[in-house]
Amino acid sequence: MKKQLLFLFLILCNTTINAQCWSVVSSKNSNSVFGVQNDGTLWGWGDNAKGQLCDGTTTSKNTPTQIGTDTNWSSVVTGIGHVIALKTDGTLWSWGVNNWGQLGNGNYVDSTTPAQIGSDTDWQTISSGKDHTLALKTNGTLWAWGNNGAGQLGDGTLVKKNTPVQIGTDTNWTKIKTGENFSIAIKTDGTIWSWGINLRGQLGQGNTTNRNTPTQIGTDTNWSTTDTGSFHVIALKTNGTIWTWGLNSSYQLGDGTNVDKLIPTLIGTQTNWTNVGAGGATSFALVSGNVFAVGSNIFGQSGVSLTQPNLFSFTAIGSDTNWAKVEGGLSFSIAIKNNSTLYTAGDNSSGQLGDGTFVQNNTFTQVSCPSLKTTNFDAISFRFYPNPVQNLLNISSNLEIKSIEIYNLQGNKIITTSNKQINVSNLASGVYLVKIQDEYNLISTQKIIINH
Repeated sequence: MKKQLLFLFLILCNTTINAQCWSVVSSKNSNSVFGVQNDGTLWGWGDNAKGQLCDGTTTSKNTPTQIGTDTNWSSVVTGIGHVIALKTDGTLWSWGVNNWGQLGNGNYVDSTTPAQIGSDTDWQTISSGKDHTLALKTNGTLWAWGNNGAGQLGDGTLVKKNTPVQIGTDTNWTKIKTGENFSIAIKTDGTIWSWGINLRGQLGQGNTTNRNTPTQIGTDTNWSTTDTGSFHVIALKTNGTIWTWGLNSSYQLGDGTNVDKLIPTLIGTQTNWTNVGAGGATSFALVSGNVFAVGSNIFGQSGVSLTQPNLFSFTAIGSDTNWAKVEGGLSFSIAIKNNSTLYTAGDNSSGQLGDGTFVQNNTFTQVSCPSLKTTNFDAISFRFYPNPVQNLLNISSNLEIKSIEIYNLQGNKIITTSNKQINVSNLASGVYLVKIQDEYNLISTQKIIINH
């Protein structure tokens, strides 16, 4: 048993777990997932066929893998094979496939490492479609680049762009979302606009005609937020009502039919919805922290039994009341709770659920979060002994130790002390994290194994 535990310790020596650490996660139009942790680090997992996980391989990963060492990332979005990310300093970065100029770096060459897009430092919001990107600056202007074959960039042409191009001159854009080859945006006056491909009515214009410039949907001025699936849209108004339009072949619009809708259609009579999400052919909505799903469930991406391949109306998923956001990838879904824990469900053929397997799952299951970073303790003169430990853990150091904290692998603090000898006899056998703050206020973390 001791040898088995020691082996576990060795294979885990480069990662630690803190479950409550995710601030932003994105998987739109993709079988890859990218997330930013509360400490500003960037992580990716799932499909890696184009090297988009930046680990020097094209092998899919089924657990979160850190990308670089920077700690100032603020948000990230994905397309099919490319990634766009924003830093807290307002700079924009990209990597992955670039055949349509979707990296925005002025060429059409693929990249497997993050590279800055231009030199501007006033980027604020990003959204990425299949192979095009929208972005907002802090001054409310709208920019786009990448594939433009259906007019999804909105610049009045059908010509692809490999650098950000300003769309119009308006300075009151506030929210943006991208479907597979179309775009949706909301202005500060509450109006909603669309452009790009319109084959299934996803532009909400009452027809199936493509648009290559932003075109207002109706005349309402109380739109609050929106999200897109591959070919459909779900939107929330300020009065708490939900509206949907576009492709409906999997009942993803939530009106009880599988008939496409060419204009925004009111769903139900509730007026207390608080957020919406979508992905692929599935839609989600939140009310009082409860999550509801409708549409495709072929891979279990709605979080219910596979005996229901489609949900015909919005169906409550579990009984938890602390969900904050739900969205989907191509055939799986990701959700974040108010406590920053992350959950996934659905297809897992590329490891996109991040649960350490390649097995699909039809219930939302928590994804562990590698957060606390281990340090080479020899380099800073810390020593733990014995390790594995049965009863008394000793810590030696030539530095003053201000505090010592011990966590379990769920991120729960078990012990707080400043003593260099710690009685762990009351803790169950297993792997734990020891976090030390030294005299210079530097934080170092190491794993220990308790083996009674």
